[in-house]
Amino acid sequence: MADLFASLDLNLLRVFQILYQTKSTTKTAEILDISQPVVSRSLKKLRVSFNDRLFEWRNNTMLPTAVAHALFSDVDSSLAHARKALERMHAFDSSSSTATFTLGLTDYAIHAIFPPLFAHIHQKAANVSVIFRPVGFEEAFRAIESGEVEFAITSGLIEHSEVVSDFLFFETYVIIGDPEIIRHPRGTMPIDIYIKHPHALCSFSGMARGWVDDMLVRQNRVRQVRAVFNAFSPMIANLPGTGLLATVPRRFIQYADSHFGLTHWDLPFESVQHAFHLAAHKRRRLTPAQRWFKETLLGSLLDPQADGE
Repeated sequence: MADLFASLDLNLLRVFQILYQTKSTTKTAEILDISQPVVSRSLKKLRVSFNDRLFEWRNNTMLPTAVAHALFSDVDSSLAHARKALERMHAFDSSSSTATFTLGLTDYAIHAIFPPLFAHIHQKAANVSVIFRPVGFEEAFRAIESGEVEFAITSGLIEHSEVVSDFLFFETYVIIGDPEIIRHPRGTMPIDIYIKHPHALCSFSGMARGWVDDMLVRQNRVRQVRAVFNAFSPMIANLPGTGLLATVPRRFIQYADSHFGLTHWDLPFESVQHAFHLAAHKRRRLTPAQRWFKETLLGSLLDPQADGE
């Protein structure tokens, strides 16, 4: 028995657990972020320790033997207990922690989401720091895969097998403008007023056309786009005094009002909805600190008071 314990470690048992579940050395290597030769060497040690082949290669699948079937339940349970014990020893104390987290955000998220998010985090952990990195949708997978960021908030779902995403919220759009120039009461802006005024447009492609123009075409209407920006924040900052209207995500209302004295109106047609998600890399097991940060972040962004109105 002493020799058996001496030849085993948690890493070997983890290989056994994942190989039993996947029945594939390739998938096991991917999940554990190790090479296939390491999986093969681990299996060889396990076979010696348990005096059984444990897995046999049949029809391109590693099938468990009767001994492996008998072992799995105890091994799986033991690893679960070991994980819980380690997590209790390394529990995250937000009240005293000075941890630093990295979060990838778009220009939209930095200005529309950051204030309530940071206030929520700071209320729970005054000494925690967050590094915010500008990350667009196209860059998000590379950023979380390389470890440049631990999490990324994205508009749209990253459809990749190595990414796990949590839905945050749907975002809709409103009209904003300078109330000193555009003297129209709050509420829904009539479409004639909407197309009468010139517009500013946020276009990541640089084209002077967006989803709003497609909606207008269906009603045989056209708006006049006079200024095109590649991000929302500089567009909003330059609206005061111009007489331009801009169609922006609803969560920008508070930013546009408090910083630039702008007001907002509802669209005279149905707004598109953009789904926002919190993305992380599936292969990287979250530490207790990262789990706390994720749960706190989700709690902040799912807060109905963060919707802008």
